[in-house]
Amino acid sequence: NDGQNIVIATSAASGKSLCYQIPAVASVIQDHMNRFLFLYPTKALAPDQLRSLEEIIPLELDFQSAI
Repeated sequence: NDGQNIVIATSAASGKSLCYQIPAVASVIQDHMNRFLFLYPTKALAPDQLRSLEEIIPLELDFQSAI
């Protein structure tokens, strides 16, 4: 993105989370010193988001999570 704001608006369970998960994971793959922190507003949402994230994280990354 060239600095412009982006809005993603689709129905539930359509993959919107990948819009921020993939760039975060890619950043860590490029530089292992990079980190990311995702905070979710509900306990019900966090496990679903974690499952989605675990599907795209390469095994060689030192990934830690807490719910």
